[in-house]
Amino acid sequence: MKRMAIVGLDGLPPNILELLIEHFSNKLSFLSDCLSSYTIHKMESTIPYITPPAWVSITTGVNPGKHAIYDFFKLKRVYNGFDLSPVSSYDVKYPCFWNILGKYKLTSLIVNVPPFYPAIPLRGVMISGPPITKLSVFPKYLLPTIKHMGYKVDIDNVGIGLRYDKVNTLKKMINIVHSRIKVCKYLMNKYLYQKY
Repeated sequence: MKRMAIVGLDGLPPNILELLIEHFSNKLSFLSDCLSSYTIHKMESTIPYITPPAWVSITTGVNPGKHAIYDFFKLKRVYNGFDLSPVSSYDVKYPCFWNILGKYKLTSLIVNVPPFYPAIPLRGVMISGPPITKLSVFPKYLLPTIKHMGYKVDIDNVGIGLRYDKVNTLKKMINIVHSRIKVCKYLMNKYLYQKY
């Protein structure tokens, strides 16, 4: 059976990616191999061109005018006016590609896609994404294993960390990437290839 992977490098322009691979090819061997075998195309982003609407458009195939996700936060009516609350998985009203694949008995492994928190039921595995840094996993029985492997959604207060302690914040970010890779390999080997 053929398999496909979508790897999103949020906010990374292709020319910067090419420069990084040129200078750090020994550390970015996976990306370097991909670039030598495949073509990178520039994509036109959503309006507004920020992370949440762009990712929801990628996963649903519809634009923000239809899926109505415009930011990490939404206005919520409260007793005396409006308040801001984080966008969640439940705000995405269109089916995502993993919902459609599930109907055809195809399995998906979804890791750290914003703004999908909490992790929602699907045929496969989902690990929640930002802006909520609390970890949510479907199926729930995987949560202790993934936590034990050191997985984190993101660093709390990353902007403050980068302003006042760049070196330690960057080290934390690198550790998060390494743990994410470790968890993805584990899940692909143990769960993605199992029969349902």
